[in-house]
Amino acid sequence: MLYSLAMTHKEQAAAAKARILELEREKQRIDAELEAWKKIRDAHEQLSKATAAKALVPAKIGPTDAILIILGKYPAGLTPTQIRDQLNEYGIACGTEKNFMGNIHAIIKRHKSIEAVPEGGRTLYRLRSAAGGLPNPFGRNLAEMLKE
Repeated sequence: MLYSLAMTHKEQAAAAKARILELEREKQRIDAELEAWKKIRDAHEQLSKATAAKALVPAKIGPTDAILIILGKYPAGLTPTQIRDQLNEYGIACGTEKNFMGNIHAIIKRHKSIEAVPEGGRTLYRLRSAAGGLPNPFGRNLAEMLKE
């Protein structure tokens, strides 16, 4: 708004008040838009964390140890495809995608701490220590390792 010398002080004060109100409304609109964008940013940050691979203890871990830790979380046992899904969730590679399941089968069939348990027409695999057999292959409680 332009002021002219012909305006009285009263008119100039009224014009200044009107401009202040306009700017205050604009500021409120900008603040509301800023808050909305902050919420959008926070939501995307949460989603990016949720879709990232979960950290598995320890940070650098091989597929055999990862399978043992995963089976330690499920004392009733898991099928090989459930083990694969858990490995994928934690970002653990077990060879190429083509031979991923073959490597899982080789590990669960050859490892002495893992036993096959038939259940409902399918075979589940679990740690023998979960069933009271061999001791934990890590020498400490798997639940404690997963809490770290």
